[in-house]
Amino acid sequence: MAIHFASSSITSPSGKILQTEQWTNASSSTVASTTTNDYMNVNITPKGANSKFWIQFHVRMSHNDQSIRCMLGIDDDFTLCARSDANNTNAAATESWKFHSSSGTIATASYQDYNGSYIYTHSGSAQWNCKIRTYQAGGTLYMNRSLGYDDTNRGKPMSNLYIMELGA
Repeated sequence: MAIHFASSSITSPSGKILQTEQWTNASSSTVASTTTNDYMNVNITPKGANSKFWIQFHVRMSHNDQSIRCMLGIDDDFTLCARSDANNTNAAATESWKFHSSSGTIATASYQDYNGSYIYTHSGSAQWNCKIRTYQAGGTLYMNRSLGYDDTNRGKPMSNLYIMELGA
């Protein structure tokens, strides 16, 4: 595709968005044990063959006293997000969060915001699976809510998963 200006033109690579999908989970839940939980579990049917998929997720959760984490899995491979292999080929994914560990209202009214982004290249046109998995090492995990509050007066957080298929 060429973009023409008065004095010159720029040629950009061709490409198009084949589909976009969005999943939202606004349900609050509480889990009290050491466990993994497949929080969002979706099957994707590509519109084209050998496409790239841009995956973004935002998961909101809190916990009372133990560590928690959030992982992206494609066809049950959970080594993708925020980890790099020996060749640094999976380094495109990131994960970030914020903690409020002080006592009082700020500790009980806050939650962590886990964010990830990943570019996945799919071979062929067969259906594939994407999961967002949470893990906790004990304690209590609160999904889409803070430790002390779960009401609409304070604003309830919700979690999102976005997948965009990019064609050549």
